[in-house]
Amino acid sequence: MSIDYISIIGIVGGIITSAAGIPQIIKMIKSGQTNDLSWTMINMWNIGLIISLIYGIEIRKIPVILNITLSIIFTNIIASLKFYNEIYRADYNQVNNIEEL
Repeated sequence: MSIDYISIIGIVGGIITSAAGIPQIIKMIKSGQTNDLSWTMINMWNIGLIISLIYGIEIRKIPVILNITLSIIFTNIIASLKFYNEIYRADYNQVNNIEEL
């Protein structure tokens, strides 16, 4: 089985696109800020990725499947960080009787 140059282009493009979420994840971990992220955007992004993954599986293209899977993982890390920060902040604010602006 040989990989043609178009598949290599697809793999490289997908890796770069998927890796675009890494700086956001790092920034969120360092700053602890996730307020500006919209749950609507995160959910729509995930739904679109899942539909794209189904398409990739249907056409049996490994580069598409791998790249979309990576994007789903990174998007769910971002969603998990947002969820954790919202729960943690709510608990912290209740304990310390602080109101968010």
